[in-house]
Amino acid sequence: MKNPKYNWTEFLRIGDRKVKRWDGGVFFRPQALFIDWLIRYADGAQIVECGAGRARIGYELRKKEIKALCLDQELWKDRLADVHQADCTTFDYPQGSVVVIARPARGEWIHETILQALCSARAVLYVGLKLHLRSDIDSLPGGLKAVMVMESAGECDEVVFEITKIGDGEKSFVLLDAGPNKPQWWLDAGVHWLDWKGSRRKKSKNDRPLTFVRCPNFAQLNWRGTSLLDSSSPIGLLDRDGRYFGCGQGVEITELANLVFATSLADLLAKGYVWFSGCTSFKADRRISEAQSRFLAKRGLEADE
Repeated sequence: MKNPKYNWTEFLRIGDRKVKRWDGGVFFRPQALFIDWLIRYADGAQIVECGAGRARIGYELRKKEIKALCLDQELWKDRLADVHQADCTTFDYPQGSVVVIARPARGEWIHETILQALCSARAVLYVGLKLHLRSDIDSLPGGLKAVMVMESAGECDEVVFEITKIGDGEKSFVLLDAGPNKPQWWLDAGVHWLDWKGSRRKKSKNDRPLTFVRCPNFAQLNWRGTSLLDSSSPIGLLDRDGRYFGCGQGVEITELANLVFATSLADLLAKGYVWFSGCTSFKADRRISEAQSRFLAKRGLEADE
């Protein structure tokens, strides 16, 4: 029996007025793009579908050989995947899991489930219609923050918000595919992405995230294989073992030092790094190592004794 505490009537009434009716009710029908994105976002963590109903997300994940934990207080006869009968507002969620609440019924259940899930989950992903954002997202309890991470996730153009606790000092970063170019890290800033220079880029349903990371700042990210580095660039840094880190297009040498090595250019020079400012210009504050000397020789250069 449905819990009378929650406004199921309003849920169906709003659905009847605004969107099509599917499967005997108003439910989320995920786009394939959302399922692929969710798998990358979870990155191996347990995915939990709350208020699963027919468990359509769990069903789509199963086709990708990903087993989700689907929860609902009521077991539907025509469910598409295994559903565990449980009260989502009191359930003990797996540590570090990713909890999905898609097109939920209106009422207190949403916030109570979010608060319970975030006791142990890494994040809650709220999937809903834009007309419900004011009641569901804008009125979140204190101590929580919501950032939009995806649009057009379902057949009714549902949006996806990542909900996490405030105060952990961490931010959300995404590595976006850049087609023929190398991928680039971006900071999630709501409706925009921000790069390390502070330049904004509007989010799009065509964005192709490769991976997601939560950390304090850009300097904590792994920049290997991204557009920040270009081994063919004449400007860059050479470590003591002869490994070269060239600046990508538009990247300053100080930015390279700060982001890749999380320190200053002066500190790297003091540690014995060689700074190349051009094809034939370089600077070293310490005696050149054998590995660095071999690298210089390949460039037709020679260090002063």
